[in-house]
Amino acid sequence: MIALRRHAYPTCGGGISEVIVKLTIPLILNLVANLQVLIYFAVPLYCVCSPAWTRSKCNLLSSSQIPKMLKLSLVLLLTAYSLACSVRGENMKQAEPPPNPQHAKLYPITVDDKHGFIDETGNVKFMLPEEVYTISAFSEGLAVAGKRVPNTNGRWGFIDETGNYVIEAKFIMVKPFSEGLAAAVFKENENAYRKVGYIDQTGRIVIPPRFSGEGDESEHGFSEGLAAVKVYVDSMDKWGYIDKSGKFVIEPQFAAAGPFSEGRAMVGIAEPSWSIDYKWGFIDTEGRSIAKPQYASANQFSEGLAPVLVKDKVGFIDLQGRMVIEPQFEPDGTGGCALLGRVGASRFSEGLAAVRLKRQEWGKEWGFIDRLGNWVIMPAFACAAPFSEGLAVVGVRD
Repeated sequence: MIALRRHAYPTCGGGISEVIVKLTIPLILNLVANLQVLIYFAVPLYCVCSPAWTRSKCNLLSSSQIPKMLKLSLVLLLTAYSLACSVRGENMKQAEPPPNPQHAKLYPITVDDKHGFIDETGNVKFMLPEEVYTISAFSEGLAVAGKRVPNTNGRWGFIDETGNYVIEAKFIMVKPFSEGLAAAVFKENENAYRKVGYIDQTGRIVIPPRFSGEGDESEHGFSEGLAAVKVYVDSMDKWGYIDKSGKFVIEPQFAAAGPFSEGRAMVGIAEPSWSIDYKWGFIDTEGRSIAKPQYASANQFSEGLAPVLVKDKVGFIDLQGRMVIEPQFEPDGTGGCALLGRVGASRFSEGLAAVRLKRQEWGKEWGFIDRLGNWVIMPAFACAAPFSEGLAVVGVRD
């Protein structure tokens, strides 16, 4: 029985390069062996036959020196191969991705009419000066902060996670950052018309202010690469969607427009055109209708479902516009649960959605259903918001 030993050949790395090396090294060794035979027999013959070589030169290639030459040749070959491997390895290295900034989780609070932020443990991180009269939650490392400025109606800017202004409070209004840009409202003076443009996180204007900032703000933030903006068309305000170059991707045609979520955006039309009671539907990122405007109210898609208000009852549709949870829940006509608006249902989050059921016991109308419409948490609250990280904000009445 003969045992075959597995030779460990040097490699440049795993995968294909290792296979290539394992095939190449034996070929090199065989070449060197054949070269040794060639030198032993061919060189002396050449020395005898060639008048160009003197005997002294041939003596340099004595039998004792040939093995040294072979060893030197092998060393040179392997050295060259090693250098090639090193160069190849450097070339094969992939560029390291830029570090993903880790932002602290901070939450806005108001204490004695002063605004500030706490961390996840409830510790106050910082409080802002009394001149700051409004703030938002942090988004992409920055938070909106509006402050009182003499002879104006106030000016808005952005603070960082230490509470310092990093984008000067000089705008009429700003929206939180999303996808690297923030909508900012400009006007030349206190009495001028307001225009909306977009800034980056250095405060530089990326999309010049040329969209209407008057009246209903609707939605200006970027989502899924698009932002809803308003322009004056045919003696009427119309909403459409732009990309990050400021070019219209979906032409202005809606009375109202919301952000994209899961490839769908909620849009409203006015019937008649002067009405403020919109009919709501959904479009995709190409502007194609997914659910024609027919709902009295709606909310954005989340986890594949969106709540809609049909004939005074709330149900849920899927991404194709099909009703999958039949309308059976109560709308919040009074707007008492301000986080959810008139639709009377939250988006789905962590598999649950907050919905309202009219009950005899006042103040215990809100609970949570699953994606099949089954009750998971029976109505017991005066108000309820979506779940986040296993917790949901709920309201109770004494």
